[in-house]
Amino acid sequence: MKAAVIGAGWAGLAASVALREAGAKVTVFEAG
Repeated sequence: MKAAVIGAGWAGLAASVALREAGAKVTVFEAG
């Protein structure tokens, strides 16, 4: 499974960790 997370704040990073632990390949996008 692939997942994209928009935003690298606390919620985005927590979601990324949870998705990664579930076996997803995670890409995080952040403006700036």
